[in-house]
Amino acid sequence: MQSLFSVFCNEEVGPQAREQVLLIVLNCLRMVSWADGYNPEVVEAALGDTFKTWMAILLQTIQSNPRAYFDIKKNALKCLTVVFRDLWNYSRECINLILKPAWKLLNNHLPVYTEVVAYGQPIEGMRLEDDDEVVEIERGYESDDAEDSYGVEGMTLQLLELLTTLVQRHSVHEVVRVGIIPLIATVASFMAIPASREHPS
Repeated sequence: MQSLFSVFCNEEVGPQAREQVLLIVLNCLRMVSWADGYNPEVVEAALGDTFKTWMAILLQTIQSNPRAYFDIKKNALKCLTVVFRDLWNYSRECINLILKPAWKLLNNHLPVYTEVVAYGQPIEGMRLEDDDEVVEIERGYESDDAEDSYGVEGMTLQLLELLTTLVQRHSVHEVVRVGIIPLIATVASFMAIPASREHPS
């Protein structure tokens, strides 16, 4: 996991490579999740040295530019979903770290989702500050899974899955109860009919 972290943080590594690194991290988390609650020593041996570091980078990733790198964020959200759903016991102490970033992402992502999915407006390519390469940020990189959604829609689905996972935690119930009205209002806004379905070509 430490080697993967070094690759992910390498400035010479591009978005596609970072996306693939997160898929490997995702598989590593899945491989040890069976031991959560049964054999905590296995989980600690596999994740203990780098878990806090990876949590910090995953949270930083989902809070980056809201109009770019949707597939990297989608994979980061997949990792966080496994952490809080399948590593239920191991992640108990860091549950408070995800609540504010997840809520912030939900609200920051809504205008992008509305623009791209609901109204069918493309996000134009973004030119990197220190590179002449034009990066297509609406679609991102296709997943190896042919049925997997990508881009804005794929990230949205994964964000909602993470939120569904979080609200099942008993420690989150009080937070949800206090903020239930704005939460429902925001989530309901993601139910807008996509332009492609409203006016099929």
